[in-house]
Amino acid sequence: MPVKKTLLLACAALAFSIHTSLAQTVDGKPIAEIDAEYIQLSTTGRLGKSAVSIDVDFGQLDTSLERKDTQIRDENGRPVVFNSVVDALNFMKKLSYEVEHVYVVSHNGGGLCYYLLKRNRKGTEGSKLR
Repeated sequence: MPVKKTLLLACAALAFSIHTSLAQTVDGKPIAEIDAEYIQLSTTGRLGKSAVSIDVDFGQLDTSLERKDTQIRDENGRPVVFNSVVDALNFMKKLSYEVEHVYVVSHNGGGLCYYLLKRNRKGTEGSKLR
């Protein structure tokens, strides 16, 4: 009986993992299906909190009539909040993206941080996301 419960629990965990990985989107596209060699992440912090929101640019269309949605969103359309930039980078690593370059752009006395990521097409890990 314990073997059946363990197997059932493992199957449920796998199904949940697959569901949640497919449910996360950027600009309406499942994040695991983005077929871009390079992507750019930019971060938006929350005042008084360590959590950050991540904006993703993979070259999606941005016209004057329809603005692109750059946030990673969950299955309910809410922005995914990461514990830190490192949490977001680890998330993208599971999708086989690696940091290629980090740069800061000065803006209004502060700086905006951008992370250029490149997809490593050797050995895709992307099976177990959030």
